[in-house]
Amino acid sequence: ESRSNGDVRKKHHLIKRLKKAAKCGVQLEKLCSRELNKVDTRTVFDAQAYSALMSGYFLFEKQSWQAALDKFAAARTIYEKLSTAGSSHQETLCQSAIDDIDPNIRYCAFKLKLGTDSSNIGVEDLVKITIGKNKSVGLDLLEAEVETVLAQTRQEKAATLTSISWRGRVVPLKNADLAICILRAREATTNLENASDTDTEEATKMELFDLLLEAYGDAERFAKNAVKEDAEAAAKLKSSKSEQISADLNFVYNYVAYNYLSRRIQRNLMLVNSLRLHIDNHERIEGDRFLGGKYQDIVKLYDNVLQSLSEINDLSVVQNDVNLSREIDAKLWYFKAW
Repeated sequence: ESRSNGDVRKKHHLIKRLKKAAKCGVQLEKLCSRELNKVDTRTVFDAQAYSALMSGYFLFEKQSWQAALDKFAAARTIYEKLSTAGSSHQETLCQSAIDDIDPNIRYCAFKLKLGTDSSNIGVEDLVKITIGKNKSVGLDLLEAEVETVLAQTRQEKAATLTSISWRGRVVPLKNADLAICILRAREATTNLENASDTDTEEATKMELFDLLLEAYGDAERFAKNAVKEDAEAAAKLKSSKSEQISADLNFVYNYVAYNYLSRRIQRNLMLVNSLRLHIDNHERIEGDRFLGGKYQDIVKLYDNVLQSLSEINDLSVVQNDVNLSREIDAKLWYFKAW
């Protein structure tokens, strides 16, 4: 009984200290508010994340599971976004905070019985559910605000992205809009690779693929326009450096187009694997007609893969690289066999 009373006292003391920490977090958030204009934007979000995290821990110990989940989701959303906007040290700090938050999110979801089997729901999906169902918490607005910060950070990073290194060659990158698109694509690539290392649901990975393809698609348009404008300018007036400038721009376009098409192939192959799993698991609707439709979808996806490979094969960087050209030809023959 004395041990039980001791545990109760410890629990009460812990809750009291967490309540004080949550209160201090709110005060810190107010001191760093955007309205006071005393700190930079990143510090504003750091303070908001810390405040949400402390409140989440307090509500967790109070067993207010939904309120705690809302706070943890808010904190994780900020840390996840900020991890892509800063130095490697800042990224490590954000990721460490996320690692501490995730078990609490899973436990809250378990207590709230979210989904039929919460253990199979990835943390990213749980956060998405929370944002979707609790608009009043302001997480959707918060995410939009963090995206604004990321856009500003990308512009700052774009100023430092002055060259592209690919296939043993380094060329200058002078188009700021194109640099921002490439940075977006690199961020999306990192997010996709991180998701591939976890139990993230397929739908979420597909969304990440779409964001990646969107970024590379924008980059391809900027690069194509830059090549076109350079060709028009060169036709009117040439200089001693015109040929080198045109070659560099064409190389950047090839780099972007190659990555765009390669990622499109990866996305289509991921869909093929998904459809094959459905067939292997005998998920039939209206019998064989369902399976026939699935096979037609697979054939169509393979056709898209072949189309993308043909477009890659037409790129000048491939035509001028014997080893790369052979590699693409081998892939073309492989997928034609399907």
